[in-house]
Amino acid sequence: MAGFPPESVDLIITTHLHTDHVGWNTRLDGGDWVPVFPNARYLTSRTEWEYWAGTEMEEARLQMFRDSVHPVRDNGQYDLVDVSDHGSEVAPGVRLVPAPGHTPGQVAVELPGGERRALITGDSIRHPVQLSHPHIGSCVDIDSAQALRTRHRILDGLADSYALLLGTHFPQPTAGTVRSENGRYRLAPEAAAPSVCHPPPGQPGQLNRESTNLKSN
Repeated sequence: MAGFPPESVDLIITTHLHTDHVGWNTRLDGGDWVPVFPNARYLTSRTEWEYWAGTEMEEARLQMFRDSVHPVRDNGQYDLVDVSDHGSEVAPGVRLVPAPGHTPGQVAVELPGGERRALITGDSIRHPVQLSHPHIGSCVDIDSAQALRTRHRILDGLADSYALLLGTHFPQPTAGTVRSENGRYRLAPEAAAPSVCHPPPGQPGQLNRESTNLKSN
């Protein structure tokens, strides 16, 4: 946890309700699954929640909801956000913006910042190759045509600016700027500078590269 106890975390953003984005929500305590962050609000979009609530799911996905989603809901920690077309602020300097296609209610996370803004992709852009070939989708995209439109919108909005693109699934370096080149886009990577963590007293310090690993699933 980079020196931060789970009790100190107060906001978890779930970009969408797929296994690899909610599997960190809970931990086993005895024989029960309980929220990892007992004092946090867990956010996701209302559209995302209502889609899965009305979908007939296979057993593996049902088990994922029982393990990683329902314990948070049952503990009263899940907040559903009505995300507007122009985005919705959920904390100072943190906005959820619609990024549908991969799932109907997926969001990206915008950090407006002061001098520089950043956008965490969720699974709207899963790999840097999709910048130059945005038509390449994922086999688990629920609406591939909508996912393509979302990628184009995101890339058009970031192209040739100073804004950072933070790819949730990108290999290191996970951050970069979007550059247009010969009718296509490419990622100009930015290496994350090491920062010193401040662990609890009595534990040795360590260097980490978490400057682009924000707690957004």
